[in-house]
Amino acid sequence: MKSLLAGIDNVYFNIKSERHSFYQALLSLGDRRVAAAIEVAERNGGNWRAAVAESGVDAAFYVFRDRSADPVLPWDIIDGGLKDHFFRSEFDKALREEWTLAPHRADKRVGSLPSERQKDDARLLPILK
Repeated sequence: MKSLLAGIDNVYFNIKSERHSFYQALLSLGDRRVAAAIEVAERNGGNWRAAVAESGVDAAFYVFRDRSADPVLPWDIIDGGLKDHFFRSEFDKALREEWTLAPHRADKRVGSLPSERQKDDARLLPILK
């Protein structure tokens, strides 16, 4: 994956551990009840495994629950300009393993030559399908 994305401008690939990713997911998908684990982790020097166990937070509930029909996500309070139905349709497409392409715009600097985005799409799409 890293070598596939290496030639695309402004795309960086950073591999984290599974454990690290699990606790990131807990923090991003959890609600106020996760605060107890955060407080314990702060007191114990950042040992998240022990903090989750000590606080009694069901981390797996937040990380692995089915969200296909979940009407609310923790970050829904942030308005980034895109509507909820767009994210729902992207989620449904991801479940169907469909790829979403950004609309191609004419690259005025190079006339009719393909844009960098078009070149990247042509290189990546056959691999991703």
